[in-house]
Amino acid sequence: MCSELILELALRRPGFDLAVDHAIALRGVTAVSGPSGSGKTSLLRVIAGLEPGATGHVSAFCEEWQGPKVGLMPAWRRRVGYVFQEAALFDHMNVARNLDYGLERRRAGPSGGAGQRGPERDAIIDTLRLERLLDRMPGRLSGGERQRVALGRCLMSAPRLILLDEPLSAVDHASRSELIPYLQRSLALAGVPAIHVSHSRAELRKMADRVLRMDAGRITASGGSELLLPEGAILLDARVLEVGPEGTRLDIGHLGQRLDLPPGAEFQLMVRRDQVVRISGSEAGVAAAGRIEARVAPPGPDGMPLLEVARQALALPPVAGPQETPAPGEALTLALAGYEVLPPRAAD
Repeated sequence: MCSELILELALRRPGFDLAVDHAIALRGVTAVSGPSGSGKTSLLRVIAGLEPGATGHVSAFCEEWQGPKVGLMPAWRRRVGYVFQEAALFDHMNVARNLDYGLERRRAGPSGGAGQRGPERDAIIDTLRLERLLDRMPGRLSGGERQRVALGRCLMSAPRLILLDEPLSAVDHASRSELIPYLQRSLALAGVPAIHVSHSRAELRKMADRVLRMDAGRITASGGSELLLPEGAILLDARVLEVGPEGTRLDIGHLGQRLDLPPGAEFQLMVRRDQVVRISGSEAGVAAAGRIEARVAPPGPDGMPLLEVARQALALPPVAGPQETPAPGEALTLALAGYEVLPPRAAD
């Protein structure tokens, strides 16, 4: 199908065997998670056309990229953008010339770049906040700045698909947190699908629409953000009603944080069970990062108390608060000691 990346491939090396038979939706961000040596980078390299030893079939955008009939389509004809762990900038070129190299790759593509619509140069520079860096040489950039330039160069080439191979692994934790919004804005600006490989589940949770888990050269699971959850965490679907001076009002409660989302925007709220405190009555004024309105549901088959939040049933262990057992139908307010905002649940 034209809307899917079809992978039926194998790659064999001494001590390693990659075998994948899977279809990846060509929309949004697909995260690939797994331990070191599981084949994540090898998978990206096969998709990009950088592994001539791979066998099998790869197709995307109604084109056959690899197979018995066409052989191996060259990487440049696939129009795939690749951002590596290291920025891999040209050290003899300043930032502006590094960016323009991506534009040259766009013009050198099929049909001389005709019909290859991508973000405008000024829009890329503005989105990645590169204006003050244009005259600098790569050696005078921080790790985070280098990765922003690498992202910009990728976008300049007007790719149809973006491959992100541990793009934040070479920077420190503080820089990583700062770079994630740049990644999100860059992908939104490009408006093309992306496949994002990382060891960091926290990083992927903020980016992913869907998740593939790999181990020993195989895709072992596919699904949504639940595959990236830490132990003892729950996901809640939420919708923004209003953003005001005191925080963000949701269809399921209220957050003290002012989210950078418009009214009507949907997202997922990840909360660890140890961050949930049941409160009611006089305790409702207790300080909290957020509050969720819930209702007690009848116990599940295992006798575990259930709570219902906007028609979502949650099995929760005993939490701090009133000790009496609430009756089914009773309304409760859940105070959140912490939470994490994630992309909305993917349709597929």
